Amino acid sequence: MKTVLTIFRDTTEELMEEEPTRTMEINKSPELRVKIEGIEINALIDTGSATTAISETLYQSHKAIFNNTSLTSTVILGATGAKSARLKKQVMVEVDFGRIQMPISAKVVPNLIHPFILGIDVLRMAKSEINLERERIILKIKTQQVCLRLKSEGTQNQQSDEKEKRVATICVEEEQGKRGISDTQ
Repeated sequence: MKTVLTIFRDTTEELMEEEPTRTMEINKSPELRVKIEGIEINALIDTGSATTAISETLYQSHKAIFNNTSLTSTVILGATGAKSARLKKQVMVEVDFGRIQMPISAKVVPNLIHPFILGIDVLRMAKSEINLERERIILKIKTQQVCLRLKSEGTQNQQSDEKEKRVATICVEEEQGKRGISDTQ
């Protein structure tokens, strides 16, 4: 009989229980502080989501300012293969990423786990570069570029202006380096 050694704790029994005996640690996905039609909100960065989505709750509380259109026969397929209820609306919203604004189409999704999810559709359109190690995202929209700090569990609402300036400086320095521009110019 073979003996298998592992550096990981065996959680099989715990996962099989209906109610786990303890809360398992979950890594929080990165978020980005944006303004949607002037409403400041944390947008979840979800590269696994094919489409950008807005929660029905957020939509209902601000529907007077959202430009919506009807959808027919649209469902979202989740990571487990489960289909959502048929979606009935999508909205066109102006999203402010700091120095850059971008019109975005978002599906209105009932029971969405987050008020606003930036999917791969928008991330690709914005030619996004996500750096999780440095907790930042660079967006390149048309001829403009902006570097923004991602929000994560430890940094959620505790960002100082100094940290924001440092991130912007790093982005500018890296961009200058790509173009062969020195710091002394």
